Amino acid sequence: MWQHCFVYTSFSRKFLIVDSFIEWIYCELSMATHILALATVSGLPIFAKKRGDKKKLPFSSIASLNGVSMYSKCQDIVLKSTKINNGVIIWKDYFGSITLIGVTNRNLECDISSLLDAIFNAMIMFVSLDELKSPRNLERLKRDLRPCYPLIDKLIESLDSQNTTTAHPAFLLNSVEAILCPENQTLEPALEYFTSRMGSVFGSLCIYGRFACGTVGWRTLSSHEKHLLLRLVSIDSEASLRDTAVYLCQRSPNVAFRAVICQLVPEVHVIVICGANPALSEVNDIVLNSWQQHFDTLQIAKQRYPRNFPSSLQFPYGVMGVLLSHYEEQKYVASRSLQPVVYGRRFLTEAHHFDILRTFYLHAIQDFGLLDEDLTPLEIPINQNEETKNSIEDSSESNVTETYWRSEYHNCHAYKLEHNICCVLYASVVPLTTMRLITKNILQDILSDKTISW
Repeated sequence: MWQHCFVYTSFSRKFLIVDSFIEWIYCELSMATHILALATVSGLPIFAKKRGDKKKLPFSSIASLNGVSMYSKCQDIVLKSTKINNGVIIWKDYFGSITLIGVTNRNLECDISSLLDAIFNAMIMFVSLDELKSPRNLERLKRDLRPCYPLIDKLIESLDSQNTTTAHPAFLLNSVEAILCPENQTLEPALEYFTSRMGSVFGSLCIYGRFACGTVGWRTLSSHEKHLLLRLVSIDSEASLRDTAVYLCQRSPNVAFRAVICQLVPEVHVIVICGANPALSEVNDIVLNSWQQHFDTLQIAKQRYPRNFPSSLQFPYGVMGVLLSHYEEQKYVASRSLQPVVYGRRFLTEAHHFDILRTFYLHAIQDFGLLDEDLTPLEIPINQNEETKNSIEDSSESNVTETYWRSEYHNCHAYKLEHNICCVLYASVVPLTTMRLITKNILQDILSDKTISW
């Protein structure tokens, strides 16, 4: 059981483990996703999370998975991942203090790699980067991380894009899911006014957890920060008003801000990052003064879900789903409510439509050369000089601008224009030449629509 055979490739600094013990662990983990957090030096577990129908891992299995990583370090080898059957195991070390391990057979490797980064950033959000880099007491760290667990659970849950029990956004490489509303032209000034009354410049309005509009200051936050802050809304989303101390993983990883979340109407929230003032007891009056005359507009904007595109944008017959991504800003919008399709006795649900589009998108960005060697998106920072920006753009430059899939039940086509990628799910009867024309037209219609801000 403990005999290992290593196949090592010095070029990529990665090796594959052909190991009967890991195969046995994988069989135990099948049909589930497991996330493990350990102290890198001691190997002691910090927490273990799972989603699926399998029981939690025993300590011996956790220790064995960590032992494989520790053994590789002794051999001066960087262990990143191993693939077994249809599954993957990923190890990631952060600052030499925290190790995260992801095991799944439900998702692609780039999914789990991005999820581990999001989970570590979520840990920073609640306990600060310094505390994670140099934990003084492991038991105290475990206790301090408990408020973070609901957010981590939501992140893991969002990997299941076919989950129909929740309306909250699916996980897509740490990107923020948006909703396109013509009403934003009215709501954005109201948001700016409300945010300034709160003594801040960082504010965002979200509908069903999806980004609707943000202040100028909000757009300067990193995609990881915006993604996690909007995920906070889905925790106890029925509360009308709440605040939480948060560390921003890039802007302020060691000095806490205050995230104030207000429910304006059901499933419509505003989140503001501010200081200690104003007091929570004063926020209700500020909300009423800022938003009272916009409640009807908010109700209209809320009706854009689940189509997520304005009603003025009509899709041709044969289009079953659309996913539009802006990979520079790491945001996307997807429609889950287009034409239902029945094939014989097989009915494709809205969740199934999105799951197909999501999987196709993950393969498309690999075809377009938009993933780095760690299978995470090439991110272009917002605040940077032009020379740095051009060098990052050059590293992701690819001559591929279109890609497609064909199957018995459906077709998919993706078109890349500048920083936008438009992925469209079609009925199987739609020919390729027609798909290419429709996809390009859809993207041009969205980009040219002056009533929406994309």
